[in-house]
Amino acid sequence: MNTQTSQMDSSKQKKSKRGAPKKKCPDCGNKCHARSSACECGHVFYHKQLSVVEDWTMLGAGDTIKSVKGNGSYWLNPETKDKTYMGVYGKLVVKGIVADGVQAYRVVKGMKHHILEFIYMGNPKKSDLLDNYFIRPHKLIWDKKVKIR
Repeated sequence: MNTQTSQMDSSKQKKSKRGAPKKKCPDCGNKCHARSSACECGHVFYHKQLSVVEDWTMLGAGDTIKSVKGNGSYWLNPETKDKTYMGVYGKLVVKGIVADGVQAYRVVKGMKHHILEFIYMGNPKKSDLLDNYFIRPHKLIWDKKVKIR
């Protein structure tokens, strides 16, 4: 009985685990992990989908974007110096571009909402109408291409 268990133990040791999946870089020939977006030499296999929108004026109707919290216009509490952000945040579908920003519909539970939102993208400035209100551009990132109903 001991010989059978020792044979089973040796057969378990012979099996080797498969390594991580690899892909070969066309520039340097180095092997990288299959999910890496760039090689150590600088070659880019693909761009990450959640990249920042560099030029908001190039957005077109139907593009899906996300507005990041912690950016955009805010009110500064004079006593505590806390910022209260008052922008539009979350997933949006672009309707069009205007002079200082983007007009977009908010996406709620996979469906385009019927209210048109304005996302300020112009130059930073202090509001003339409200005290302690600062108008700042939003930070936008590309969203995955999702079919919006």
